[in-house]
This record gives sequence, C-alpha cells and structure tokens, in this order.
Amino acid sequence: MIASSGRTRSGTARRALVAGAAVLTLVAAAGCSKSASPTPKKSSAPAPTSSAAAPTSSAAATTSPVSASAAPTYNVYVTNFTYHGMPSTVPANTLFHVSFTNKEKFPIDHEFVVVKIPQGKTAADIVNAAKKKGPDSEDQWVHVGDSGDPLPVGGSAVVTMDLAPGNYLAGCWQTGKAGGGSGPPHVAIGMHTEFKAVAGASAPSAAPAPTYNVSVTNFTYHGMPKTVPANTLFNVSFTNKEKFPIDHEFVVVKIPQGKTAQDIVNDTKKKGPAGEDDWVHVGDSGDPIPVGGSGVVTMDLAPGNYMAGCWQTGKAGGGSGPPHVTIGMHTEFKAVSGATAPSATPAPTYDVSVTNFTYHGMPKTVPANTLIHVSFTNKEKFPILHEFVVVKIPQGKTAQDIVNDTKKKGPKGEDDWVHVGDSGDPIPVGGSGVVTMDLAPGNYMAGCWQTGKAGGGSGPPHVTIGMHTEFTAQ
Repeated sequence: MIASSGRTRSGTARRALVAGAAVLTLVAAAGCSKSASPTPKKSSAPAPTSSAAAPTSSAAATTSPVSASAAPTYNVYVTNFTYHGMPSTVPANTLFHVSFTNKEKFPIDHEFVVVKIPQGKTAADIVNAAKKKGPDSEDQWVHVGDSGDPLPVGGSAVVTMDLAPGNYLAGCWQTGKAGGGSGPPHVAIGMHTEFKAVAGASAPSAAPAPTYNVSVTNFTYHGMPKTVPANTLFNVSFTNKEKFPIDHEFVVVKIPQGKTAQDIVNDTKKKGPAGEDDWVHVGDSGDPIPVGGSGVVTMDLAPGNYMAGCWQTGKAGGGSGPPHVTIGMHTEFKAVSGATAPSATPAPTYDVSVTNFTYHGMPKTVPANTLIHVSFTNKEKFPILHEFVVVKIPQGKTAQDIVNDTKKKGPKGEDDWVHVGDSGDPIPVGGSGVVTMDLAPGNYMAGCWQTGKAGGGSGPPHVTIGMHTEFTAQ
C-alpha cells in the first residue's frame, strides 16, 4: 500500500475532481459509499475575509459559448519539492488545463492547488501564513484550481481552469517528509510557483481532446477502448445505465510493472473496498454515481498499463456486497504513444456568474451528447459561498418540484436528485471553478444549496430564494 505521509485535505477534503465535474450520490439509491471518500460538506459560513472583494472579470456572460477553441495544456510535475513546467503567464479568460504528475523519487504525497494572490498581497504572504498557521492556512485564500486528493508518487491529475486577469500561486499544503512522518506544509519550504493570467498571453498550440463514451450495465463497462493515446489529454464520459438502483464509479489505477489486473482484483477480494488505496490513482469519476448519473473524467497518461474499476459495494437487490471490481466490473487498457483516437471537436465554454443570488450567462439550451464546459464565478459584492450544481429534472417533474422539495427538507433535499455536474467545494466571492459535462437529451436545473445570508449567518438554501436556472440538452 502506498502510505499517505502527510495530511489529507482540511476544509476542502473531497474525492478528486480530476475532470472538473463531481457527481454526488443519490441518497435513495442502493449501494454504499466508501468511508474513504465522504461527500463534500456543505457550508453556511461566509467567505473568508481575505477574499471578500471580488475582482472584475473580463469574461462577459453570454447566452452562447464564448469559446469553442481547443484548450492548451501545460505539463507540470514535481521533483525535490519543486514544480517544473508551469509558465509565468497563462491566457486570461481562456480555458486551459494543467496535467500534473508527482515524479518524486521517494514516497510522498503532493498536490497542485491554485489560489488567487489578493490585491495588496504577495506570494510571500501566502507562504508566511503557511509557516505560521500550518496546513489550515490554505483555507485563507480563494481557490481557483485543485488537483483533488493527495497524489502519491506516480499519480497524476488534470486541473482545468479559466482565470480572470490577476496574480496566482500554485502550491502544496501537504505535510509529509521525504523520510516519512510529518513536517511543515510543502508550500512553506519552497513548493510553490507564481504566475499571472494575462489577456492575450501566448499559449501552446492545442488539439481538441478525444472523448470516449463509457457506460455500465449489469456490472460491466462498455465503450472503453483497449488503447488510448499516451501523453495526450482525453476524456471519458461515464454514465450509470443500470436498470436497478445501484451506485457505480469509474476509477482508473496504474497497473505497476510486474503486476496484473488480476493482482488488483485479488487484493480487493482480500481487503475489501480499502484495497483500492493500494494502487496509484490517475482518474476518478468522483462521488458514487447513481443510475442515470454521469461524470466526465479527464486524463493525460504516461505510457503503461491501466485498469478502470468500481470499488462500490451495493448489490442489485439492495444492501451491501463485495466490491464490484471483484465481480467483473473492471476493464484493462494501455496508454500507447501514437495510438489512434476518435476525432474530436473543441468543447464549447459558457461563462456563468452569480450576483444577487442570480445566475447569469447559462443558456436555455446546450448540445446533448457533447462535451461542454461551464466556467462559473462567484461575483457577489458581499461575503457569501455559492456553487453551481446541475441535477436532472426527472420525467413528470419540474424545477419547481426540486425547489419545493428543498423548501421542505432544507439542504439535504439536494440529495434527492441525480447530479450530473458540480462545481465542488463552496466557492467564495472571487472564486471560480470549471464544470465539465456531457449530457443526455433532457431537462436540467442548475442550483445552489448553500445556506449563507448576505449579512452573514445561515438562511434557507439559495435555490429556494431564486438561485436556480433551467436548461435543456438537445
């Protein structure tokens, strides 16, 4: 097992959203989530005071995609607690990816977390706060990008961002030491890099990322090819198409040299769901996905052998059972340099923001069965946390039914509906996140189940006071 030699995320802990879109579990669905991957906590606390002032964003919200060009990718890695490959400037108001890999020579967990450097502050202020307050200091700053759960050596993740002009710092708040045990946050010992988002900045040329449509029925994956292109960004659009209530996932792990997929299966048969943590993750659909739910996993893999599997334990008839990977729900594939891939077109991006508890910029229709991005920014003028959560409107139901359910049940009402997109942890003023989706034809609602009030304190979920918008995928 690869031991985690540092802390897990404090305040922002969640399963890795390597694709920029998380899917929350439907409470009514059969199956159990793994104890190692809790659902993100909802918060009613106001945004941290250091981030109360929202910067001006130059990306105007429109009802049509502001961009449909291929997003550039920066290949970033870490060795000796030092980031390599991150440029000093990136294009502002433009979608881009960072493909991040932990290439240390010793066991250690790392991460690639991007925070805004507020006006009047410097990178040194962020570093000094980490030296003084430890890993919890991470939560003082507005996050705009995050590689998710700590990455062990060999692990990788893709971080997708769309940043307003300004100054940013990428850093690591993990605390493991090279020789084992804990130590200061890595950002405090030099593991950080500054960069600027500048309108019109040059960027590497990019080609559209291919997408593989993968589904599950009868505990069997369908649609995953035997080979994918190595060192190339690609997407897996994963959908749970079972005919009975059950939670599933699409988790990709590396098959180490000298090991086989059967070794991974056998390990899980012996250890149960906890066996998942014995292997290096390179892709994860996030929280368990109920029937009808979907998620997009974006990966950029080194040449090698990989296995996608499901460590959820629900049974078709309800209740618990063995991890699905042990009953055949797994598939092997290789990342090969020069492998063929399906043709791809650039994914459209919609710039969506919120002011006065109202979403702006989300169109009434989006293309179905097509990858899309929503670049979401919290532009309130007062400290408040928001989110952009997309749920399916079931046949025979309306958006008002979802609102009424939440009025009755409060924030927990969110879990009554199938999620297909989620901006992740609550976003403070000035914060942003990119949600990537690939939706089946149908009706959807984006909403916010956060409960903070403009004047501070708690209140009703924002979705119940008008912070929601309907749209159709067609």
